[in-house]
Amino acid sequence: MVSVARLVVLFVALLAAWPAMAECPLPKRACEAMCVLKGADAACATACAECVEPGAPNLLSTLPAEDVAWLARTGERRTLAPGARVIRHGEQVLAVMVVLDGALEVTHDGANLAKLDPGAVVGEVTLVDEGLASATVAAAGDTTVLSIPKPLLRARLSSDDAFSARFHKALATVLAQRLRAANEARSDK
Repeated sequence: MVSVARLVVLFVALLAAWPAMAECPLPKRACEAMCVLKGADAACATACAECVEPGAPNLLSTLPAEDVAWLARTGERRTLAPGARVIRHGEQVLAVMVVLDGALEVTHDGANLAKLDPGAVVGEVTLVDEGLASATVAAAGDTTVLSIPKPLLRARLSSDDAFSARFHKALATVLAQRLRAANEARSDK
């Protein structure tokens, strides 16, 4: 179990590694969660104080600190070169990933579908339906992700009902947000 003091230290840490920003690109809770995932230093909390609530919800902004801490302990940081593919259309997805730095591009049949910035999650759909990847995801430039192996995440989801409920609610929020954005984009055409 991670102590509250340790979480505060981790929360405070992220944005020392993050450049100073006039505007925070994440909701405040997501910024604080990124501090935990990145293991950043004390400047992080100061920078997160500039973030506003509620912002667009994402997985990190809807999960409580103890769940984010578990993800940080369980996941592996991966540094990706530009163009590195982390998910290939039609193949199994082995991990759920959170973008820490940089961005991922989502494509299908040569069409750009989305750009995923820090705080975004990828690989989550196949966690729910266990199907194959519906798109290809690659690093848009130098990118760092936190990769949480699906077997470890599934084990936690099946052994901890409270975690499972919180995680699935957060995931449903993210997926609902994406559906709304897709619907809005279609209606604008």
